[in-house]
Amino acid sequence: MIGKRFSNGGDVPAPNMEVPAPVARDLVIGDA
Repeated sequence: MIGKRFSNGGDVPAPNMEVPAPVARDLVIGDA
């Protein structure tokens, strides 16, 4: 699973990748 990118262009650290996929996608949409 690819790390979601923040506005600063950095990838999410491994610990933050522990969130469920649906939640992660929701965050990606929210940050985008």
